[in-house]
Formats: sequence, C-alpha cells, structure tokens
Amino acid sequence: MKIKGLLLIIIALGFVKIADAQDIIVKIDGTTIDSKVTKITTTEVEYKKWSNVDGPVYTIDKNLVAQIKYQNGDIEDYTIIETPHNFMKRVGRTLVLDGHTLSDEEVFALVGEENYNTYISARNQIRNGDWNAFLFGGAFIASVYFFSEGLTVQNDFHVLLGAGLGVLADVGLLALIINKSAGKGRMSWVADEYNRQHGTYKLSLAPSMIETKTPQFNYNYGVGLTLSLKF
Repeated sequence: MKIKGLLLIIIALGFVKIADAQDIIVKIDGTTIDSKVTKITTTEVEYKKWSNVDGPVYTIDKNLVAQIKYQNGDIEDYTIIETPHNFMKRVGRTLVLDGHTLSDEEVFALVGEENYNTYISARNQIRNGDWNAFLFGGAFIASVYFFSEGLTVQNDFHVLLGAGLGVLADVGLLALIINKSAGKGRMSWVADEYNRQHGTYKLSLAPSMIETKTPQFNYNYGVGLTLSLKF
C-alpha cells in the first residue's frame, strides 16, 4: 500500500514537471499561449501549441509579443527597446544626445565651430518661422475681416485693405514654410554629421536647404528633401 502511494506521488510529480516544461508566449495584451517555440525570425515567432506538439506550426507577429518564458526559466523580453548609444537628434529647436538636451556650449564642444555656426543659424531660422506663423495668422484673420466687412458695407478701402492683408498673409505663409523647413533640415544635418563621425546608425528623411553657385549670382538657394542612411 505504501509502495502504491509512493508510485502515485512520483507519477504526480512527473506530470507537474511535464506541465512546467513548456514555453509561454506572453502577448502585449496580457494573454498567454502555452507552446513549444520552434523558430524566431526578425518579424515572427513560430510555435506549436503545447496541447498538440505534433500538430501544425503557428506564427505570431513579433510586434504582438511582450515576452517568451522558456521551459528552462530563460525569459526574452521584447518590450525593452535599446536606444543607440551616443546618438544625436533634433527635437524642436534643440539638439538632444542620448536623451539629454544639449546647451550651446555642449553643442560647440561636440560638433566643432563650423557646424555650431550652422546650428545657431538653423535655430534662428526655425525661430523666425515661428514668428512668421504669428504674422501669417494675424494677417489672415484681419484680411478676412476687412474684406468681408468692406463688401458688406461697400467700403472700397476696406476691400483693398483686406486684399492687401491677404497678400501679406501669403508672404507670411511662404516665409513660414521656407524658414521652418530649411532650419529643421540644416539642424538635422548637424546631428547627422555628428552621428556619421561617431558611427551611429540613422536613417532620416528631412527638408534641407541646398546652396549652389551660378555664373549670374554668387550663391543660389533651393529647398528640397535629403534622404540619408548613416551607420
């Protein structure tokens, strides 16, 4: 009787061990899949259901997986995103390195005098673009008011004033687009140059200002897009 009871305990422990010997896929919504993971690619996790390990292979998008808890106790956590070390990027009118917003002195020490001057110039362009936004908005509102009011009361002067303010609003909008786009592109270029020199990978698409020389003029400027792959 004692031997029979001991055998039952051993069998029960064996089932517990078998029950633990599974891989658990934890999805980002908190649900789990009892499985046997067979393959992990850059985009998918392939697995078999633990209830049918001899059955078909299933796949799940890796973006939907939070963790994989393996039967040996190892855990792979896919919610941890590693930020490239020593990586500089533009945020608004500032440069940020590894999450730290850089002061002007730090930018000068990191990028050198020439690129620092580009950084200061680009920041001023972006700031001017912000002021152009106020100019555009104010002129547009005043233009609509005077033009509609002039038509209502048949005041030719107000109609002309509204039209003139409309032209000013268009100029402000154009200046806004040029200043902010070119300024952001030039500041992003400073960050890209730093990342290139330090071997930090970056893929970016940013507006940029292109400077060329022509026979008629000393300098000619154009606004475009720059696609760069840095590593």
